[in-house]
Amino acid sequence: MSSVQILASVGLGTAFAAFVISRQVRRRAVTLRCLIVLPVWFLILSVLSDHRMVSRLHSAAAIGFFAAGVALAVGMGVARSATLRVWCSESGPMCEGDWRTGGLWIATIVVRVGMFLLAAKLGAHEGAGEAMVFVAVTLGVQNVALARRALLFSTASARAGDPAAARAGDPAATCATDPGATRAGEPAAGPLETV
Repeated sequence: MSSVQILASVGLGTAFAAFVISRQVRRRAVTLRCLIVLPVWFLILSVLSDHRMVSRLHSAAAIGFFAAGVALAVGMGVARSATLRVWCSESGPMCEGDWRTGGLWIATIVVRVGMFLLAAKLGAHEGAGEAMVFVAVTLGVQNVALARRALLFSTASARAGDPAAARAGDPAATCATDPGATRAGEPAAGPLETV
């Protein structure tokens, strides 16, 4: 890899990290579509863009570092999801991160880069595919935990089993399932409570 490619990769990675962190600390709507798109996109991209990823998993060290990366992704996704404040608005569930969310993202990146460098030093070289799987898993776990807190799964099952339980097409139907959501825009008790 040439120095220009390395600089381009570092620049692109830095820009993406800044985008993700800034989005995580902004107030935003919580929808299944928004929570699914990015993790699935990264998982597909990891397979399509890094054809040598599977062949790099040829040693116990490479498999160990891959598994440790996935475990770290899961742990950090759960930790970050706990820092997101979730509440109900007139348009449905909302969330917003804070300095802890941003700090955990930075810690996630620093630890993962450290693991990448240690793996390379021990001969278990990793590539873009492993990095994209890591991002897909950490975002996916965070988003599943966030969707559970925002009651998105209970609304989806209510739509499938009881159309009256979730008013058709009403984005606020999720909030209606939470008895603590008495006034729009305020944090609610229960799964939608402020963290």
